[in-house]
Amino acid sequence: LEIILSLFISNCAVVQKPHPLNRDVERLWQQCFKPLADYEVLSFCDPDDGPQLVKDTRISKIYFVGTYR
Repeated sequence: LEIILSLFISNCAVVQKPHPLNRDVERLWQQCFKPLADYEVLSFCDPDDGPQLVKDTRISKIYFVGTYR
C-alpha cells in the first residue's frame, strides 16, 4: 500500500527494499509492478542495501513498514 500511496498520492519515485525473509515475495512484486519499474518511477533493491539507501541524499522520505514484536 505504501508503494501505491507514495507513487500516486505523494507523487514520489520509490525504491522498494524488502526484508531478507521476503525475497521470494519480492520477486512477485517486481513482476506485478514491472510497468512502473520500466517507467523508472519504481525500483527494487537488495535487502542488504538499507545502509546505503538511508545515506543517499536523493532520498527524501523513508517508510518503515511491517510488524513489531
